[in-house]
Amino acid sequence: MLAYTREKLMESLLEVSALINLYQGQDAAFLPRTLQWMNDTEAALKQLRSPLSAMCASERGQLLAAIDGFRETDLNAREGSPRKAARAMCALCLGRVEASLRQRVSELDAQLSTAAEKMAQLLALASTRAPLPLPPTEPPSQWLTHVWQHLGSVAETRHLHAYLSSLLSADDRQYLLGQATDHLLAAMPPQ
Repeated sequence: MLAYTREKLMESLLEVSALINLYQGQDAAFLPRTLQWMNDTEAALKQLRSPLSAMCASERGQLLAAIDGFRETDLNAREGSPRKAARAMCALCLGRVEASLRQRVSELDAQLSTAAEKMAQLLALASTRAPLPLPPTEPPSQWLTHVWQHLGSVAETRHLHAYLSSLLSADDRQYLLGQATDHLLAAMPPQ
């Protein structure tokens, strides 16, 4: 789930630049598009059962309040029109949601990096003790499952195999094992 969660968050983050471009260009679509982005992001976070969905909903609520005319005291002093105040509040809400998503992606990257390092160690050690099965030409999901079982049968790698089995979901294990085998196969001299 770590890799899937990261990809879903990255999908949302990659849309922020286009929203900021709308704000910079003073495009009237900025408010509705940002509100839609927040709705979509909140829905994706709910699907992932992430507590960030509540933060996103809260920021969306602040944005809706600004659209309805609420103005924070800082914005009262700086912005003359309600439309400009709502646009400014929208940009602030967008920035806070983006920062929270980016922070979570960084945390996930750290977790995945640590697990990927352990997976590479497991694969390297196991491949020196017993040859890995050759990869197929078709989609590798069954082959990766077979390799994972093989890694658990090598005496020297059983403990690390058990550690990674308890640390990662099956999907994350397969994702990281796929990356590690790709790197290992790319580093091998052609035969």
